[in-house]
Amino acid sequence: MRKITEEACEAFRNNEGFSSNNTVITVGFDGTFMYLFGNLIAWKDVDGMYFNLCGWNTHTTRERLNGLLKTLDIKFRIVRRNGDAFAQSTVIDTAILDEMWLDENSDYEVSYVTDHFNNVEQRIAKYYEERVI
Repeated sequence: MRKITEEACEAFRNNEGFSSNNTVITVGFDGTFMYLFGNLIAWKDVDGMYFNLCGWNTHTTRERLNGLLKTLDIKFRIVRRNGDAFAQSTVIDTAILDEMWLDENSDYEVSYVTDHFNNVEQRIAKYYEERVI
């Protein structure tokens, strides 16, 4: 993880302001916000945490978001496959079932993506239980 990403993610986690080059963390009464090149790519408030690629499925955008997900111990990462963005589980080791396509211009609630992978894990466990019995 790049130093700027590490510092920005720690500031985001601790609800502290931060600014370095292209990355800014702001804190207000309504939440904590991460900007990359002026685009709001992640934010958290009392209702949850959210992210958006803002139409920029670039290495830098994914690196900042993945650093944030890792810092907050969230069990998925954002990857690129054939030019498309996907959320990929870091827990499930099943090539087909461990990805969820992401619209590069949509807001995603972290708990929604996490729930998706939890449901996949449960289906896999149930599948193997049925095969053993």
